[in-house]
Amino acid sequence: MEDEKYIRAHLRMDVTIMLQYKKLTMQEYEEIEKRNFIDEEESSSKSFSLKPFMEEKEKEEVAENVDPFVLKSLTDINTKISLVLSMLSREGETCIFTQHPTKASLSEGGIGFTMKEEVKKGAFLEMEILMPIFPTVIIKVWGRVIRIKLLPEGGYRVGVHYTHIKEEDQNSIVHYLFKRQRELLRTKKIPKEAEG
Repeated sequence: MEDEKYIRAHLRMDVTIMLQYKKLTMQEYEEIEKRNFIDEEESSSKSFSLKPFMEEKEKEEVAENVDPFVLKSLTDINTKISLVLSMLSREGETCIFTQHPTKASLSEGGIGFTMKEEVKKGAFLEMEILMPIFPTVIIKVWGRVIRIKLLPEGGYRVGVHYTHIKEEDQNSIVHYLFKRQRELLRTKKIPKEAEG
């Protein structure tokens, strides 16, 4: 069976994230294939931070002398304002900020989650993942469905292997997974799937 040939090579954890996906036609996916993701200047990670306020060198030096609590509070406020502006600018469109949290099996190489509509094995998806890290990061990835399981309660459990993901986005996922694993280890509640 082809599914059994796929060997997981990455740390994988069950997490709750914000996820938005779109099924792609073959023509849409071929357009994505034509793009060169390595040389593309636009980052797929949308990170909200204090950067617009810190462009001058002397401002950066002043920020180093500010109480870390104040700096973190300003960064939090800036993040929330950026998120609200992003939501307002997408009026009428569905956006990741309006999605319900999704339980997913996340790794730097792919993702597993439940979807309501049927999808065929080999289908391509475009996904946005809101990483629950600070500063907030939204990762845009493309992937191919490699596993499908019909669920008795309805819906489908799908496994998606990323076909296009930037290295910085993979690093964001790894950063989050290690952070989450450390939190679980501290509370001695590490799931068995993540141990081996």
